[in-house]
Amino acid sequence: GSIPDLWPELSTIRCPVLLLTGALDQKYTAIAEKMLPLLPAAIHRILPAAGHMAHIESPGAAADAIRTFLREFA
Repeated sequence: GSIPDLWPELSTIRCPVLLLTGALDQKYTAIAEKMLPLLPAAIHRILPAAGHMAHIESPGAAADAIRTFLREFA
C-alpha cells in the first residue's frame, strides 16, 4: 500500500509534540531531526542507551522524558 505525504502538514500541528528516539536508531533519530524545525511546538529527546523501541529498551529514561515534557508543556 501507499500512504500520503504528510510532511507538508507538520507545520499545521499546533499542540506540543515530543519526538522521542533512541540514539542507536540512527534512521528515526535523523527523521525526528528533520521533523523538528517543521513542528511549531516540538522538542526532540534522544535516549542514549536505546534503539528503535526506545520506550521498551530504556523505560525509565523514556518515562522521565515524558514526565518532563508534560510538566513543561501541559
